[in-house]
Amino acid sequence: MVRMKLTDVRQNLPDTISRVVYGGERVVVRRHGSEVAALVSMADLSLLERLEDLALGEEALARLRDEKPEPFRAEPPRTRPAKGRVARKK
Repeated sequence: MVRMKLTDVRQNLPDTISRVVYGGERVVVRRHGSEVAALVSMADLSLLERLEDLALGEEALARLRDEKPEPFRAEPPRTRPAKGRVARKK
């Protein structure tokens, strides 16, 4: 992994992009001494997104396993008059 100052990335952007795309390098961009961004290939980004989706899926499954389900409460069956018969008042 290569670390570059933001000013160097700006001055050499086409070359830096080529290094990422064709050389498979990952470039960490520094500004004022702090790492603020990274340039990665689309293949690396795709892999990162798939890993993120898998992690989120695993996290959701873990939460579902930890939840205590509420007991099932069946409602009593509804009564309705038989077909063809009408309930009459007396």
